Amino acid sequence: MKRNLQILLVVFISSFLLCNCNRNGNTSSDNNSTTNNENSDKSDSKKSTEKEYSKETSVLEFNLQDKDAISSGNIPVAYEKIAKVTPEYVLKNIYSSSITKITKSPYSHLGKFVKLYGNVYKVEELPPDDSRPGTWAEALLLVDNPNSPFGTTTVDFFYNGNIDKINANTYSTVAGYFCGTYSTTNAFGGEVEVVTMVGNYCNNGLR
Repeated sequence: MKRNLQILLVVFISSFLLCNCNRNGNTSSDNNSTTNNENSDKSDSKKSTEKEYSKETSVLEFNLQDKDAISSGNIPVAYEKIAKVTPEYVLKNIYSSSITKITKSPYSHLGKFVKLYGNVYKVEELPPDDSRPGTWAEALLLVDNPNSPFGTTTVDFFYNGNIDKINANTYSTVAGYFCGTYSTTNAFGGEVEVVTMVGNYCNNGLR
């Protein structure tokens, strides 16, 4: 009889321990499930944030070591990048609106959004080109610049948009990527530095 009681006691204790092990195992599984769900939520949130700011990303990147707009290759990069952002996004992320600062510190402004106001003296549609999808035009502006010996700086603006309301001999605000500068000869035989921009915002008459 005593031996039977001992056997029953051992069986009871074994059963009790087994139940506790199963409970602990379930708890661990639940904790792992909760942790995995939290990690999944964080991952989804991160992906959403990355997607929100991925519009401006590009396979190509701006050359920040060469301020020459032509040799640096920055114009084609800007063509690709500007197609992925809206004019509203550009205006919200303007780095500078000062032609003086841009010409004094070109390297600090390369690949950043700038906004300038000047007198449009020529605007013309550009021919179709696979490297710049959409409708494109080139506008030349004279922007007042007290730091220039001529009193103005020429801006060569490559515009992705409709030019129906953009006319010569009027003032306009343009915004887009600053791609650098290049030198050219003016009508008097002197050399002038031209600021180059690629953008999708051009508003006639507004400052």
